Amino acid sequence: KGLSPVRHQPKKYSDPLEMCLVKGDWKIVWKFGPQKVERFHRVIDPGENRSISEKGAQNRAPSVDELKRWYEDLPKYEAGQEIEIDEEDLQRLKSLGYIGD
Repeated sequence: KGLSPVRHQPKKYSDPLEMCLVKGDWKIVWKFGPQKVERFHRVIDPGENRSISEKGAQNRAPSVDELKRWYEDLPKYEAGQEIEIDEEDLQRLKSLGYIGD
């Protein structure tokens, strides 16, 4: 679908209740606290300093509905639930420090 989920943790954002989605040159950030949507053009504004909210940008940038659909389609896991991980992914997780030896 051309959508790339991205973990969104730049320094300027500290609220854990937000999600973002990247689509082409665009990034949409949906904040849940006080509901707020920001759209950034990653080429024109790589530092994400100015949210673009004009109508034209909304037609090209990912929408909140796209972000919600992406989130709803993610697999859901329960705490403590066992999952299968292939050897390659297991080694990656270990190299990143997520899993100890």
